[in-house]
Amino acid sequence: MIVDAMNHLRLGLGLIIFTLIALAVSSCEEQRIIYDGPDYVRFTDTSLVYKESYGKIIPIKIHLVGKPSETPINVTYSVSGTAVDGRDYRIIGEKGSVTIPAGAYFGEIELELINNSNNILRSSEILFTINAVSRGEEWIQVGTGKNLSIGNSLRFVIEDDCLYGGYYNATRAGSTRVVKDVAITSSNCVDYILSNWNIDLMSFNADRLTLQFKDNGDNSITIPVQYNTILGDSLMGNGAWDPRTREILLNITIKTQVNSGADTLISLPPLTYVPR
Repeated sequence: MIVDAMNHLRLGLGLIIFTLIALAVSSCEEQRIIYDGPDYVRFTDTSLVYKESYGKIIPIKIHLVGKPSETPINVTYSVSGTAVDGRDYRIIGEKGSVTIPAGAYFGEIELELINNSNNILRSSEILFTINAVSRGEEWIQVGTGKNLSIGNSLRFVIEDDCLYGGYYNATRAGSTRVVKDVAITSSNCVDYILSNWNIDLMSFNADRLTLQFKDNGDNSITIPVQYNTILGDSLMGNGAWDPRTREILLNITIKTQVNSGADTLISLPPLTYVPR
């Protein structure tokens, strides 16, 4: 009797454990949610924030929610806000209209920011609003939610950047290698951080070696003495900024100790950073 009771207990516990495992597995399985409501069109994002120094075309995506269309969908939109067209940004192609191609789910407004950095840190914004969406003679719903207010507009914030802030392509004298997307950042438009000065110079596990430098306010640059933990040496130097091309030239010197314990100064080949 005792043996039978123990067997029943083990069987019951086994069933409970199996049930719990099955529930856990089923809860982890991806559940496909199929939208079966009316087709509508919306901005994929409701807000975006970019630095004015961002040098690439920014796609503003407009999304068809529902079944892909057998014919192109035409979307008309308006633009407002504090940012000024031609001064702060430009729209590539036809302004005010974008097409979602037949069989596709997305159309794109191509936005390009104009870098007019002036060391005045403030923000401006563009408000994109979808006015109407048509598929031939058929009108398609704009937005969703209460009063169809979700997704019918997008707030795009342009943050001002410092004079030297942004992304650069970098080269060094005597080398043909180009290192792309080197970032320069600042919080006060005086003291800057360069994300990489190791342009085809040295081989480390961490290739991107940072550097601090200072804008002297007269297009000249000072690289204050700073210790680099990866090199185990100190860096210093100077540089210049060309206000016409916005190119930055840096002259870096490494102070290192030789076996005798004396300091030795090593001048690196000049480095040039060209806005992306």
